[in-house]
Formats: sequence, C-alpha cells, structure tokens
Amino acid sequence: LPRIEHRMCVRHIYGNLKKRHGKQPEMKLKLGTLAWSYNDADYKANLKDIERYDQDVYDDVMKAKPEKWCRAFYKLGPFCEDVENNSTKSFNNSIGKARDKRFVPMLETIARLAMVLIARRDVICSSHEGICTPYVIEMLESLHEKASKCTIQPSTNQTYESTSSGCAHRVSLENRTCSCRRWEITGIP
Repeated sequence: LPRIEHRMCVRHIYGNLKKRHGKQPEMKLKLGTLAWSYNDADYKANLKDIERYDQDVYDDVMKAKPEKWCRAFYKLGPFCEDVENNSTKSFNNSIGKARDKRFVPMLETIARLAMVLIARRDVICSSHEGICTPYVIEMLESLHEKASKCTIQPSTNQTYESTSSGCAHRVSLENRTCSCRRWEITGIP
C-alpha cells in the first residue's frame, strides 16, 4: 500500500547488527535509545552517540534507514509509538489454524477469531472505571516526577514553555501538542 507508513522492527535491526558486530555490550541500548527518539534534535544527538561509539556500527545503522524505525520520523495521527512488530507477530500466531484453509473459509475463521478477541476486550473495557487505561495511568505516574522538575512559563492561547535539564519545548493544551512530539506520537500528554 503506497501511502501507508511502513515501519521496520528495531529488534530485527539489532539482530542483523549483532550478526555483523557481535554482542557489543552497549550497542543494543544505543540502538534502542535512537529508535525511541521523539524528535530531530534527540535523533541527531543519539545518532552522534552511536557514531562516537563505533563507526562501523554507525555505518550499518545508516544502511538500515533509521527513518523507517525511529520515532522522530513517525507520521503523526495513529498514536502508535511501537518500534517493534510484536503485535503483527501476535496476530500471525493467532491465525495459524486458519492459514491452511481455502481463501473464504480462512477469512471467515479470522473474522470469528477477531470477534472473540473483541468480545473479550469489551468485557475488560466495560468493567474499567476512570478516564485513562491502566497503561496510560502507569505512564503518567512514571512521568510525574520528571514533570515536577520542569519549569513552566505561560504564554497566550493555552500555550506554555516547559524547560527541563536545559531543554525547552512549546506545549499547546488547546492543540494537544508539544514541540518534543511525544504527545502527538503517543496521544499521552
């Protein structure tokens, strides 16, 4: 599908790097940090860190086209911050029984599997109280301490400047955006 964003799995990128460069102790962490970069400035700093770490690893990282697996390049809108393809593998595993069938029965089996999964999740959702999912609550709790160390300067139109560790970002409550891009990518402020 030509207009769909095609992303690469960082675990596979790391696996390929490991084959070529061995199990270097810091390579996995540095690659993960690069993949989790939400904006261009973080991406460039983390990329420079890899270049200082090992020039050959850096060259192979660049061959792996980071724009296909780094959050700094994600299209905004879907609110999916994943950098690996675990959900795809899970889906492929769940349709294993249907794969051996002819096309129409295969699709009918997949549809039934999806209905069962949706019904199970509906039971969980129906019993949930609160405005946030447990995942969001956990994420907000982990960010709370970090946020308490920010210096906030108000502007107009529900816009603020948030400064932490010498790095400043513009936050718009009205547009639900932050210049770090994290809010736009995750959907979580």
